[in-house]
Amino acid sequence: MPLHDLQKDFVKYMHDKDVVLPDTFAGPDDDPNVLAFTALFDRKNISVHNRFEVYRNNLYNSLIDVLFSVYPLVGALVGEDFMRHMSREYVRRHLPNTGNLNEYGGDFPAFIGHFETARSLPYLPDVARYEWLKNKSYYAKDDQPLDPSLLQDLDDDEQEKLVLVPRHSLFLLRSDWPVLKISDFCKSQISEAESAKDRRLDISGGGDRMMIYRPGLEV
Repeated sequence: MPLHDLQKDFVKYMHDKDVVLPDTFAGPDDDPNVLAFTALFDRKNISVHNRFEVYRNNLYNSLIDVLFSVYPLVGALVGEDFMRHMSREYVRRHLPNTGNLNEYGGDFPAFIGHFETARSLPYLPDVARYEWLKNKSYYAKDDQPLDPSLLQDLDDDEQEKLVLVPRHSLFLLRSDWPVLKISDFCKSQISEAESAKDRRLDISGGGDRMMIYRPGLEV
């Protein structure tokens, strides 16, 4: 089997848990392509289907852990169980397309916006966008700030044609919700005199306009 076909089949069977990979000799209804694929794996004491199930669980749990690390505020707002359920649905529909897991999860805010059981939290997608931009800013490639002295000798024609480019770690976010206020609320400690159920946050005060950037090693 060509390597390219093997890789495509591997992804397909990782992604589709309803496909049962056979472990016996070919029967009248067995797909010869599936049999050729499973023949490449040592069966021994565990079925190929069960081997893939173990690998699939490890894959999903690893990607879910990535989402938990990138979106801690979202997890704090919805709770661990709901976050894990939502993350699993996201992973099922959005496998990574690069080998760099720091780039994984960029579509999660949009996914949350269309996730039916999260519709009661209309501010949640913007909180997720805020967290994703912080992640992008942190991992943005290093660059050098503009030296103002480079501008002092420009003539009028050169100034008219000048284009200033933002640094790689700089992003703008506009939200109709008080995202920073929500963030501070999630990070604040619960005092001994109150319980989590007693805490309330007024989010009716308008939205935020934010510039997210990394001047040094901190976003």
